[in-house]
Amino acid sequence: MASMALNAKPSRWENDVPQPTETLPNRIVSTAYLFRQSKVLFVATELDVFGILAEGPLDLEILKARSGVHPRGARDFFDALVALGLHRKRLLPHSW
Repeated sequence: MASMALNAKPSRWENDVPQPTETLPNRIVSTAYLFRQSKVLFVATELDVFGILAEGPLDLEILKARSGVHPRGARDFFDALVALGLHRKRLLPHSW
């Protein structure tokens, strides 16, 4: 009976199960990147960055002051919003 189970054909439902196309390490890295991207969005929402910028473009110093973003990571944070396509940097080098 055990040999019969080993030689049995898979049921028709087993073929319908989608198989992951990525390797496990790639899936882990992809998930980590998605988590990091969502954290940038959540922090921007929490600090009302989009509401502040809806009033018009601001230079970095004013945007830092109004949003409360720590000065040390402000440029990287706002650049991350641009890189994720959540906002556009204005033509002036230091305005968002």
